[in-house]
Amino acid sequence: MGPHQFPRNVLWESQIFSDDRVLLHIPPSFNPKRPAVMVVFFHGHGANLAKDVRDRRQVPAQITAAGVNAVLVAPQFAIDAADSSAGKFWEPNGFKRFLDEQTSPFCRLRKSCAE
Repeated sequence: MGPHQFPRNVLWESQIFSDDRVLLHIPPSFNPKRPAVMVVFFHGHGANLAKDVRDRRQVPAQITAAGVNAVLVAPQFAIDAADSSAGKFWEPNGFKRFLDEQTSPFCRLRKSCAE
């Protein structure tokens, strides 16, 4: 994949857009045997997971404090860059593949999944 070009600079995909980390937060009260939801959090322009989503915005703590049977999943998009691209989610079925990958461990815990 090539560069994303902006008026004053070029953001090379290999440096800015190849980070495939995902923040996964499972609250201590999460029960895989009960109905649950997965909260997929898309962070903003120029952010990174640890500094902005976890530490500054405290999204995992908010999920825990809400008291709902939910897990938090937050993919890393462009890291510390002035870009709001959706990364691999632009690819056909990209978001579906991501959800399938994130859901499979919970399906094993529940011993089933809705198709």
